[in-house]
Amino acid sequence: MNMIDKKYKAIIFDLDGTLLDTASDLARAVNHVLTAHGLPCHTEKDVIAFTGNGADVLMRKAAPSDIDEAELKIVTKEFKEYYALHSADNSLPYNGIEDVLKELYDQNYKLAVVSNKVHAATSYLTDKYFGKYIKVAVGDIAGYEKKPKLGTLKLALDKLGVDFCDVVYIGDSEVDVMTAKNANMAHIAVSWGFRSKEELLAAGAKHIAEKPDDILKLLNEI
Repeated sequence: MNMIDKKYKAIIFDLDGTLLDTASDLARAVNHVLTAHGLPCHTEKDVIAFTGNGADVLMRKAAPSDIDEAELKIVTKEFKEYYALHSADNSLPYNGIEDVLKELYDQNYKLAVVSNKVHAATSYLTDKYFGKYIKVAVGDIAGYEKKPKLGTLKLALDKLGVDFCDVVYIGDSEVDVMTAKNANMAHIAVSWGFRSKEELLAAGAKHIAEKPDDILKLLNEI
């Protein structure tokens, strides 16, 4: 066990691209719905570039720019329904992430997930893959502003019983970097997910983990 100088009480993780590689299932769901409507498909790489701001923004970016708003609404609804049934077909934790979660859990950190993914899928996937260690999972919930605003993040903090200053936030995208900045929270960006190290640096990330166990080292440095 790598003992950590505990300056913080809790760690909040993003889900997609941080804890869980969901790229294949997201791309399949997007293209399934686009195909059903006779719309052009995208590569997995392109779909992942569209992610970060939730399902509504994902489908707006994936659909043609001249799509009728009524059809876009239908396409987005069908994506959410299809993805709810297929969110775990191919998704898996990143190699080494479960060991890191176990170590953090054993050192009595409170752990949570905050994602812009639909709340039901966020809760289901977190419980399925990480339920032994993570008891609080918050996705996109009606009535709460999602990342990079602080509504869902604050909800998670309330559930954990901690304040912003008690938490390290960990994520893989520019949205996560902005979220941490908006909350004035300590932050670790991870480069194994949906954005490159260069993109994270450009977004303003100061501490970047290139592999999961780097998180344990960086917790002693921030």
